Parts: sequence; C-alpha cells; structure tokens
Amino acid sequence: MTRLSSKALRIIKTCNLYASCISSGISMAVVGPCLLDFQELVHTDTEHIAIIFTCRSAGYLAGSLLGGALFDLTEKKQFLMTVFNFLISISMFAVPWSRTVGMLAGWLVLSGFSMGALDTGLNVCCLNLWETGTEIGYVQMVATYSVKGPLHLTSVTGSYVTSSFWAALTISRFSSIFLAIKFSSLAVIVFDLIIYFAGAVVLQFLAASREWALWLATVLLGFGVASLFASVITWVERYITVSNKILGLFASGAAFGEMAIPYVIGYFLEKIPEVLSYVVTASCVLSIFLTVILYLILRNKQDKYVEKEGIPNVAFDANAAD
Repeated sequence: MTRLSSKALRIIKTCNLYASCISSGISMAVVGPCLLDFQELVHTDTEHIAIIFTCRSAGYLAGSLLGGALFDLTEKKQFLMTVFNFLISISMFAVPWSRTVGMLAGWLVLSGFSMGALDTGLNVCCLNLWETGTEIGYVQMVATYSVKGPLHLTSVTGSYVTSSFWAALTISRFSSIFLAIKFSSLAVIVFDLIIYFAGAVVLQFLAASREWALWLATVLLGFGVASLFASVITWVERYITVSNKILGLFASGAAFGEMAIPYVIGYFLEKIPEVLSYVVTASCVLSIFLTVILYLILRNKQDKYVEKEGIPNVAFDANAAD
C-alpha cells in the first residue's frame, strides 16, 4: 500500500481544517439573517430573542476553555474536530423545529460550545501543522437594523446587506494571506484598524439616512475585522508559544464580547436604532486602545523567531538599552 509523505498528510489535514472552518462559519453566519424568521417561529420580539446570542456565546466561552484542554490532552485532534462538527450539524438541524425561546437557546448553546471548541483547535492545529464581539454583534443584527431601523428596508435587502459583510470578510481574509507574506503582522493589524475605523465613521454619521452608506459601512467593517483576530494571534505568537489553552483564553475574551454586544444591540434596537452604530464605534475605539496597550507590552520582548535565526532586533535592543 502506498504511504503518503509527511507533506501530503499535512495537506490532507489542512483541507480537513478548511472544511471544518466552512462548517463553523456557516453555522455562525446563518443566525443573523434568520433572526426575524426566528421571531415568528417562537412568537417573540427582537428585545427578547436577543438572549439567544448571549446563550450561544456562553456556550462558545465554555467550549473555548474546555476545548483547549481537550485538544491538548489528545493526539486524535482530527477525530475530535469531526465530533464537534457532528454536534454543530445536529444543533443546526434541530433549530427550525424549536417552538420556544428556551429550546432555541438550548440548541444554540450546544452549537456555540462546539464552535468554541472547534475554533480553538482549528487555529492551533494550523499553527502546529505549518509552524506558524464586534464582528458577531454587527453582522448578526444588521439585517434586523435594516428592516426596523430608520431606513425601513425589506428583509430580503437586509439579508443581502449581511451577505455583503461576509463577502467582504471572505475576500479580505483571502487577501490577507498575501499581505502577511509581504508585511508584518503589526502592519496588517494597523491596516485593518484603519479600515475598521473608516467603516465605523460611515456607519455613525451617514448610514442612518442613506442606504448606500449602510452598504459601504458594512463592506468596510467586513474588510476591517476579517484578519484582525488572526493577525493578533500571529503577532503574539512571535513572542510566546500559543498552546490550545492560551488560544482558549483568546477565544474566551472574544466570547465575552459576543455575549454582551448582540444582547445589548438587540435589547435597545427597536427603541434606539442608533445603538448599532454606537456599539460598533465604541468597539472600534476600544480595539485601537487595546492594540496600543499590547504593543507597549510586547515591544520590550525578544522575537523568538529572530532569536533563533540570529537576526538582530533593533527595536528590542534599543528598548533594552533604555
């Protein structure tokens, strides 16, 4: 029997990771455009159904923490990813049959738990193979904002607006592969934050009265947040070893934002539609602030890859001398 080379096995495993990412991404994206349908399904309003996002993110938080430990304990990581994909498929199949908010939230907790564990394992598996709150809050609520906000668009148009976000995000993530080859992780982060800020400004000042501005803001936000999380992980990974447990903490921090932001937006959306732009703008400013703090922390640390290769780190040497 023909034995596959080590490189061929890594390629096959990476393709499995891609398939898992597609599964997780579809499950993550589908809830927002279907939110109005879910309201009709369980006979409730936006204010009360927003709790499902908090429940899903609570599951994601638990999955990120427990999943990180599970992936560290077992060598059968591909099998573990298959199990979590199976749990996601079961929960997504059961969602349309839910007739109460509690039942709907319960299935989304299972889905969130599986996605949290899967995301943690996927990111670290990619690093091992090749050695190398706002996104959710906005994209899940923008379709509802389009319909119930000041523009009063149709639900179909709202779904198209959501799709434009995911299209921009997909294009940006693909482009970031080539940008990462040419530029440093920090440069990519700064570029992302500039686009993110531009989208937040358009959303804050123009989107409430102009449909084209809502489309533009959505596309800019999609481009801005696409590679931000991955770039931060890659940046930090140059200074510390990113294990499943550490990445679980990263994902847990993101999950806290995912728990709070969609619920806050959903709770106030019908009363104060502008809450969407307020939250996105505040999140953008906070992201910039945290990036500056992280830079100040890491600038005095030695790049572990530079250290291995024996290449001088001018910035590090200058700071160390001070």
